Amino acid sequence: MLYFGSIFYFIFYNRSYGLTIAITYSVYILLDKSPMNGGWNLAPKWRKFFRDYPGFKLMAKYFDSQLIKETDLDPRQQYIFLYHPHGIISLGFCTVLATNGANFEDTFPGVSFMNLPISSRVSVI
Repeated sequence: MLYFGSIFYFIFYNRSYGLTIAITYSVYILLDKSPMNGGWNLAPKWRKFFRDYPGFKLMAKYFDSQLIKETDLDPRQQYIFLYHPHGIISLGFCTVLATNGANFEDTFPGVSFMNLPISSRVSVI
C-alpha cells in the first residue's frame, strides 16, 4: 500500500521529477527477479564492506555490546543463534551478530552468518 501511495504522491503532487522516479522504480520492481531467486547475491567484497562498516564498531562501543566466547565452534557445522529480548534492545543483535561490530569474524573464524527475519520464522510455524 505504501508503494502505491508513494507513486500517487509523485505523479499528482510532485510534477518535477516525480513521474520519472515513479516510472523508473515501477519498472525496476516489476522486472527484478532476485527476491524470487533467493535475494540479492552481493559480491563477497561488498558483503564484507557492509559487515565491517566502521559505524558498527562505534555503535558496539556506545552500547557497550560484548561478544563472550564460551566454546569453539566448528566452521563445518551449522548453528542457530537466538537473541531475546527483541524490540529496541535488538541493537545488541545488530552490533554483535549481524555485523562485525563486536568482532564476530575474529572470535569465530570461518563461521558464516545469515540473518533470519521474524516474518520468515512466523511463516514456518
